[in-house]
Amino acid sequence: CSWIVPGRLMVGADPVTVICDPNPATCNSLLPDGDSTALPSPEDEDDSDLELASVDTVSRDFSGYVSMVSSYPAGYLEDLDYASFLRASGVGLVLRANFDREKGMPAKSYSDDAFEPYGIRHANIRVVDEQGGLPEKKDLARAFEAAKDFWDQDPNRAVFVHCKGGFGRSVIFTCCLAIERFNISGRALLGWVHIARPGAFTTRKQQLFLIDLKGREDVRRAAGLRSDCVESETKATPSCTGCAV
Repeated sequence: CSWIVPGRLMVGADPVTVICDPNPATCNSLLPDGDSTALPSPEDEDDSDLELASVDTVSRDFSGYVSMVSSYPAGYLEDLDYASFLRASGVGLVLRANFDREKGMPAKSYSDDAFEPYGIRHANIRVVDEQGGLPEKKDLARAFEAAKDFWDQDPNRAVFVHCKGGFGRSVIFTCCLAIERFNISGRALLGWVHIARPGAFTTRKQQLFLIDLKGREDVRRAAGLRSDCVESETKATPSCTGCAV
C-alpha cells in the first residue's frame, strides 16, 4: 500500500491478493485471529467475470522499492492481519474498484461486509479493466459522494482505494479524490504519484486523463457534477456532490 495523501488517501491491491502473496513482509491473513469467514469458499467461486480484466498488474516486481512514506518498522506488517493494518493506518472507508474475480487474482475477493465489524465502511465502485481502465462519470460521482459522506462524519480518518493490483483503476480514483478535495492539478499529482507508488498507471490513457484535470472544477465536470458548486478552497474541504449537471 502507498499513501498518496498521508493520513487521508491510501492506494493498494485487493486485500486478498496481498494476503495470498508469498512475500513474508505483507499481511498474511484478512481478519484478526486468522478468521477466514469473510473469504468465499471454493464452491462459491465462479469465473463469470474473469474476462472483465485485461491488464495484469498483480505480478509486477518492485522488490527493490522502499516506500518513502511508510511509517511501519521492518517486520511489523507480517504480524498484522489486514483489518488491523487498516485500523492502525487510520482507515475508515474502503473503496473497491475491481470485480470479485479477475484474471491475475489468486482467489475471489473478500465479502462486502468483511471489515464492518472492525469499524471500517466499504463501497463497491467497480470499473472494467480494459481500454484504459477509466471510470465513467457515474463512478467518479459515487466515489466523491462516498468519500464526502465519510469525511463529513469522520474528518480525521483515511480512505483506502484498491483495485486488483493497485496500480491502475485505484490510482485514478485516488488521484481524482485528491484533486476534488484539495483542488490540486493532475499534472502536479502525476509526478508525486510516480514517486509515492512506482509503477502507478497501467496505460497512457490514464496518465493523459489525469494531466487534463487542472483542478477541482475539471474533475467535477469529469464526474458530471456542477463545477461552480464549491466550498472554501482554503479549507480544502470536498464540495457538494449533490449538484449534478
